[in-house]
Amino acid sequence: WRILTTAHEAGQQKAGWGLSAWHAHGAVRNGSSSWAAVHEGDHWPMDWTIQPGKKPNTWRILTTAHEAGQQKAGWGLSAWHAHGAVRNGSSSWAAVHEGDHWPMDWTIQPGKKPNTWRILTTA
Repeated sequence: WRILTTAHEAGQQKAGWGLSAWHAHGAVRNGSSSWAAVHEGDHWPMDWTIQPGKKPNTWRILTTAHEAGQQKAGWGLSAWHAHGAVRNGSSSWAAVHEGDHWPMDWTIQPGKKPNTWRILTTA
């Protein structure tokens, strides 16, 4: 799956940028995790694997291999409000992490715009 942004005027975010993860080019968090970002174009955005989560009605969002970005397949999209991922009091940076402890289950709900979806953290 390709996960793309929609336009967000207040945040000056253009539509169509793809969720990305690479373990190089300044995105290395540590040996087993990388920061996630959105990127325009077709080269850097990741194709993601989405599979059922551990909790009912949730999903795991996993990387596929990205050779140019040195990103391994199977690392799970993660969000936590600690361990260097705090952006501010009401936001956290997102990352991908190998293993089964840090990746999280996500809910995927219909978005406000037609043909869009929202990806939300779970408890």
